[in-house]
Amino acid sequence: MPLPSISPTAVGSPVYTVHQSKGLVADLRLDVGSTAPFPFFALRFPADADIVQVTLIRGTESVELPSAPGSDDMTLGNRRVLAEAMEDGTDIVLGVEVRAASAPAVGEVWSVRAQAGSPQAQWQFTQSDNAPGDLTITRIMCDPLAGFTIGGPAGVGQQMTLTALPARGTTTDPTVVGIPAPTTAYRWSKSGAVTIPDFPGCSTSPQSVFTMPVVYAPKTIEITEEVWFETGCPGPVGMLSSTSAPQTLTIEAGPRHLALVLDRSGSMSGPRWQNATTAAQILGNLYVAMRTGINPADRIEQLVFEDTSCSWHPIPDPLIQPVLAASDPDTADGLICDLEYGPAGSCTPIGDGLIRAIDDLAALPAQADAEYTIVLLTDGYENSGSVWVSPSTPLPAGTSGILSFAVARQTGAARQRVNQRLSLYTIGLGATVQEDVLDSLAAQSQGVYRHVVEVSQIADAMAQMAAASHSAERVPSTPDPGTPPGRLVTLDPRVNRMAAAVLWTDPTHTIELAWRDAGSTGPFTVVPTAVKQCPTHGFATIDLASLFGGEESVPATQWRIRHQDAAGGALPLADSDLLVFVDLFVRVQVVFDRAVYGTGDPMTLTARVRAGDDPVTSATVKVELARPGESLGTFLAVNGARYQPSQPTGPDPDAPKARMLTDLLRAHEMEDGLPVQTPGVVFEDGTNELFDDGAHHDGEAGNGDYANRYVELDKEGTYTWRFTIEGETPDGSSFSRVLTVSRWVGITPDPENSPVQVDQVESPQGRLLTRIMVYPRDRNGEFLGPFRPEDVHFASSACPFQPAAEQDGEPDSDGVRYPCRDGGTVLSRYDGGYSRVLDCPEGTPCTVTITVRGVHLPPINLGGEG
Repeated sequence: MPLPSISPTAVGSPVYTVHQSKGLVADLRLDVGSTAPFPFFALRFPADADIVQVTLIRGTESVELPSAPGSDDMTLGNRRVLAEAMEDGTDIVLGVEVRAASAPAVGEVWSVRAQAGSPQAQWQFTQSDNAPGDLTITRIMCDPLAGFTIGGPAGVGQQMTLTALPARGTTTDPTVVGIPAPTTAYRWSKSGAVTIPDFPGCSTSPQSVFTMPVVYAPKTIEITEEVWFETGCPGPVGMLSSTSAPQTLTIEAGPRHLALVLDRSGSMSGPRWQNATTAAQILGNLYVAMRTGINPADRIEQLVFEDTSCSWHPIPDPLIQPVLAASDPDTADGLICDLEYGPAGSCTPIGDGLIRAIDDLAALPAQADAEYTIVLLTDGYENSGSVWVSPSTPLPAGTSGILSFAVARQTGAARQRVNQRLSLYTIGLGATVQEDVLDSLAAQSQGVYRHVVEVSQIADAMAQMAAASHSAERVPSTPDPGTPPGRLVTLDPRVNRMAAAVLWTDPTHTIELAWRDAGSTGPFTVVPTAVKQCPTHGFATIDLASLFGGEESVPATQWRIRHQDAAGGALPLADSDLLVFVDLFVRVQVVFDRAVYGTGDPMTLTARVRAGDDPVTSATVKVELARPGESLGTFLAVNGARYQPSQPTGPDPDAPKARMLTDLLRAHEMEDGLPVQTPGVVFEDGTNELFDDGAHHDGEAGNGDYANRYVELDKEGTYTWRFTIEGETPDGSSFSRVLTVSRWVGITPDPENSPVQVDQVESPQGRLLTRIMVYPRDRNGEFLGPFRPEDVHFASSACPFQPAAEQDGEPDSDGVRYPCRDGGTVLSRYDGGYSRVLDCPEGTPCTVTITVRGVHLPPINLGGEG
């Protein structure tokens, strides 16, 4: 179809022709006098054009000009406007003269805006005084060019990019001639009843991205772009606008591979290990439930990791191996309940476990649309292995052949292939886990981090991770008021599959599932269901699409779930013993406005709620927060001045930071960990809700994005958010969801509050050396704390730092020494200080700079005069 354009393409022409546009805007700069000659312009357009409106604007005032044959004499402030429209063949020609009743002016700014109800083959605008060296038409615009391309790998979980064609046209066919370039807005829409929570809406960028969703069969969506000039986002749509032809995109049910990486170190023994293995089996059941019959290439693996040498060494421990080798869903289904995970054993090689999982995923047949997911569960700090995850992990002196995880995951083409399409989900269990590391691993790999304190929460956390990675969500339940006891869940229409796990201690028990229409008070219909009777839980799946004759036919339903004994008698069923997940017609995606947070930062949380093609605008999003009551770094630093490490004990001895934390918690009778607060009021507006009203950092009102801002990130540690979302889909059906996500917050150093000490120490050779010591703190006095050497960098302009091979005059009993790339060391002190030693001869000018978490402290000038 013909596209909008303007000719000629350069400024300075007395006549411009606009093609295939609903209208035009001509910006003028006129010399308006009280005596002739008076400025004059003319507009020509087809006589049969529908609903033509022409407006003349000066400043904040405007008048409507005639668009049908006739004349008018109007005033606009102290200006007289004479307008006459007449027929000329098949066109209307509108001529306009502007006179000054008083206060004549040179270069006065005017604008003519003309619009019809549909695109016209041709408009013509004339201002005969316009010339290249004396512009009276400074800019002329018509409808923008609409059209776009779709790019990116089409696999599930991948980022697809929508790129709009240049709205201002091309050099040969522009839609804007002159300056300034107008603000351009792009709005994307889709149809096809496929829920994509991050599908873009309105943006001033010509590029937008969205994540390809999980589907159970190939789905086709149509995407359309609307583009307009001047008004920006969220709108309203500008007068000059265009809509593209729709483009189709087919979303395939591509293969998805899942690896569970389970910490089997000694600290996991007891109830932790029992709950972890139960959760691992539930995760496997859930994967099977959601992926059976989807793609024959789907694979699931579960592996355990430990290190029997409890040391750093180049070769991984052979005990890092699968307990469930990569299996298709049908094969895994017959194995999961009988998996043998072995006893919790020795040390914690987190990096080795992750690399083994990546290698096992890489060994699967390469497929262009394959997606990879790793779920990691660990309860401690790494303390052994051949791959280290955290730069803060102290490696013993002389250690060689050890790789960082950041490097190892990119080593070799096969690992790179997996890494490029990998989502990494992390779960930290207990009071002494590497929270910052687990948060960073997830944030950098399209995953989610969750901190779990109670052992009983492991199953929920692990199942949520598997569900999130495979586009399912947990549904809350309510007590069944009937007799015998049970629990009720309400499902929205078009749910494809539902899975329910019931925790128990007797594998002869079973699960009964029954349904009725949502909102009904009639009897339930029991659905015969095959129940997986594992030793510690039961698992049942319902294929609602098959039950109701197709996904499109699935109504809103209420389900009753009963825990029954071997004889069919109903048993009590607590909320904590029931996990229910559904695939997603209604989807909720929680996003944060930053990948990394520090103290003092505001944190904006957004829940994108979608149902098929439609944003859900009638939801209530309640939020609960568990936040640190005391900063980890401050707790360690304040209590570290006289700290002496305990001797490592047990089969899984703590890493230095974990040992210090454990020692100090025990000394302060705080075995449950640092205090956790649950504030009654969460957000800056005094509420505990996210809103979709355009006034809570949520963008355009009524777009299905619910947001609010939290402004009390004042402690280092993990902030865990629990979202309860309830509402109605656009067709009036009720739904509810529960999500829990954790984010770690570090210290934002304040140069004015981070004291630096400079003193002298004596080397073993008797030379006086210069020691620089810094105590990084934020503006509220919270310490970075010890064991974070990767966050503290020293640089010297002239004098060398003391080599690691030489004793630098500081006792190692004050902290832990870490090697530096320049060959020296930095001492991380237990009291929160970080120090390095310079070999700087007296009088030598030298400047030392210290950078803490990207923040530069004032330079330290040594030697020379003064």
